[in-house]
Amino acid sequence: MNKNAKLLYATSITYPSILANRIQTLEMSKEFSKQLGFDNFILGGRDIIEQEKINVKNIRGSMKSYFLALKYLFLVKNKKITHIFCREEKLLFFMLLYNKLFFHLPIKFIYEAHWVLKNTFWYLFLLRKIDFIMAINNIVKEKLVDKFIISKNKILVASNGVNLKKFDLDLFKEDARERLNLPLDKKIILYTGHLYDWKGAQVLADSSQFLKKNIIIIFVGGRERDIISFRENNRKYSNVLILGSVLHQEIPFYLKSADILLLPNIPISQESINYTSPIKMFEYMASKRPIIASDLPSIREILNENNSILVEPDSPQRLAQGISELLGNEELMKKILKNAYVDVQNYTWERRVKKIINFINK
Repeated sequence: MNKNAKLLYATSITYPSILANRIQTLEMSKEFSKQLGFDNFILGGRDIIEQEKINVKNIRGSMKSYFLALKYLFLVKNKKITHIFCREEKLLFFMLLYNKLFFHLPIKFIYEAHWVLKNTFWYLFLLRKIDFIMAINNIVKEKLVDKFIISKNKILVASNGVNLKKFDLDLFKEDARERLNLPLDKKIILYTGHLYDWKGAQVLADSSQFLKKNIIIIFVGGRERDIISFRENNRKYSNVLILGSVLHQEIPFYLKSADILLLPNIPISQESINYTSPIKMFEYMASKRPIIASDLPSIREILNENNSILVEPDSPQRLAQGISELLGNEELMKKILKNAYVDVQNYTWERRVKKIINFINK
């Protein structure tokens, strides 16, 4: 992308939001704006509250993909946009189609692929006509190449990332707990994020029955309807604390309050097994707290035996065993958190955007 290049990040999102994909979009946008320059980047959405240092364009009216694509292409024409970045398949398909049939604008299209969809006409058209693909992990790239015969040369693997300054707080565990009014005399096992089935939150809650009474499991996050049902399902466990949703800027303090951080995904969907690059995983790594995670292909893209404890998924007993063994081995805790922090230096939003820009420019 030369100095005259202009990038549009086309979305249909609202923000603020508790959804991880919204947070990812905003973090990426901040870096695009920083590295390309304020005037050379636009974040488009439905209702995004103005963000400092980002040029935001809210598109009014219908958010149907076939209408929104037209609105974006008129914006591209008026603003002399040279590149469009998008992670929404239907929106991207209609922008590609309309440009080919009507607009004929010299745009480069960039698709951020978080999964592999079924072989349909419109999805195949998208993959064939797109200029660049940013795959969220190596599994997505391999499946795109094998299933759709897509050239490896137009696919870049770019895992999610983290803002290190936000999560590498100079804060003692006890200070974080006092700030959050959490118990000082307990071992805290912490999970942050949504409570969907494939996230494995219930497996973690069920593991509490196999843990000592001085260990408490804390859940932070989730949608209101999921929080209500999750609380109801786990009233029987006295050592489970469900705090509900908090502002994202508070998450670093919760991570610092923990003894161990959990990523207990279970293999009940392709998303969990293959098509995820959890933002919380990178936040965990940056927080300098030891991680226990499910041993799944998507997780092994980043975590391994040197920077975490990997356990058999969907087993409360094995999860509890891993927690107990790690709590009893301080040297191992120090080793894996140190290695995770070293490894996460390669997974910042800044590095990710720089990697994408360099790939487009090659």
